Amino acid sequence: MDPQIYHAILLVPAFLLWISVLITVWRIITGPNSLDRLVGMDGFTAMFQCALATYMCWSLDTSVVSAML
Repeated sequence: MDPQIYHAILLVPAFLLWISVLITVWRIITGPNSLDRLVGMDGFTAMFQCALATYMCWSLDTSVVSAML
């Protein structure tokens, strides 16, 4: 596969992850109670793992696998 097409395809999940992280961080900061903040932190952890997986696909570097586990 052409590397330019591969990177263009990976831009979509990277952009969506960036938007979802911004929304989740906003929920963590402005959450009306501690349960909203806790759920936001759980979602943030899951999104961080997805971001690491996207990074691994983008850079073809598997050195961050231990951070995902």
